[in-house]
Amino acid sequence: MLNYDFGHQVTVERSGKIILGEVDIQLRTNHPYPESKLFEYRVYKEDDLAVFRMDSFSPFNEYNKKVIQNFFETVKKEGVHQVAIDLRYNDGGSTMFGDYILSFLEIPSYRNLKTAVRYSTVVSQRVTGKPTEKEEMLYFDSGLVPVQPHENTFKGKLYIITSQDTYSAATALATVVKDNAIGMIVGEAPGGKPSSYGDILSFELPESKLRLFISFKWFERPSITLKNRYEDAAAGHLRSDHIRRSGAGTRSATGDDQEADPRGTPTRAYTAFIEVTCLRTNTDRVPAPFTTVLSRPRYL
Repeated sequence: MLNYDFGHQVTVERSGKIILGEVDIQLRTNHPYPESKLFEYRVYKEDDLAVFRMDSFSPFNEYNKKVIQNFFETVKKEGVHQVAIDLRYNDGGSTMFGDYILSFLEIPSYRNLKTAVRYSTVVSQRVTGKPTEKEEMLYFDSGLVPVQPHENTFKGKLYIITSQDTYSAATALATVVKDNAIGMIVGEAPGGKPSSYGDILSFELPESKLRLFISFKWFERPSITLKNRYEDAAAGHLRSDHIRRSGAGTRSATGDDQEADPRGTPTRAYTAFIEVTCLRTNTDRVPAPFTTVLSRPRYL
């Protein structure tokens, strides 16, 4: 049994013995989040660029949808040909934000994330309200998601800005954009992985009253098939300890170099990061006005 109070006192009972102790819990980050989350945009007409800073993908409601719609209406009105979605401080939320943003782009369709859901009595009760005794793993593939053109469709270039503080649904948007060759990802490699667990259930332990969170869903990036993912995992080939850099190939599980995929997407299931064009070292690949705007004090 473990008892923990907020005075950092910990009491552990093990094999009939009582152990007393203290703990010091500290959270550290090299790039702390801003005190207030921003959800606003700015148009730099002289630079032919509009930047929308989104520090959160929650809540997904009519107000936030209207702000996004106003952004693309403004982009069209001002005749801007470059759009940057700044997700550097976005720790996630609803993936429906990403779907809504993509609905404003001039693309015929795109492949979304695939999911593997582990259903059990607890999950079915929490998610559907109808408990089932059957435990099973269900796989879902959205296939091609069609995008219908409309009066505010954006026809220019798209950039997604990420950092090591970009997580969850924000990383998911960058992943979908990258794997479908919709736009360029710039900045730093996201803190979240393109394929990862999500959709959590919370529980409270009866004795310690500590709250625990556990995921019941696996999200898979569009460029990888779930079948290949589980075959590789079963065979012991799954790797996630390397980062792809712009213009470079990957390293295989055996350490051999592989050619980069022409579309910039991973060539093996165990590629666990998004290819990112670093603004500091690859400025030749990013339009000059873009890097100029981002270097201004407003975006430091």
